[in-house]
Amino acid sequence: VKPVFSVTPGDSQAVVTWSAVSGATKYAIYTYLNGKFSGAGQTTGTSFTVTNLNNDTEYGFLVTAYVNSAWTAFTLGDIKYATPTA
Repeated sequence: VKPVFSVTPGDSQAVVTWSAVSGATKYAIYTYLNGKFSGAGQTTGTSFTVTNLNNDTEYGFLVTAYVNSAWTAFTLGDIKYATPTA
């Protein structure tokens, strides 16, 4: 089960929110830019604010859940894109 998430970008940041996954103990948030993933952080909640982004640059975002001692699998099709603006 993958987290269903959305991304309401702001000035140099993006707020990522998702639905809770049954059995998940934590979530990891990633950004995707120029073909590379970067870890943005981890949380036990269902939202995360990614900061220090460049305005007018399109970023991909991904959320994975930690369930039964493993991270949920994902594909590039699971990435959602948003562009922070001032």
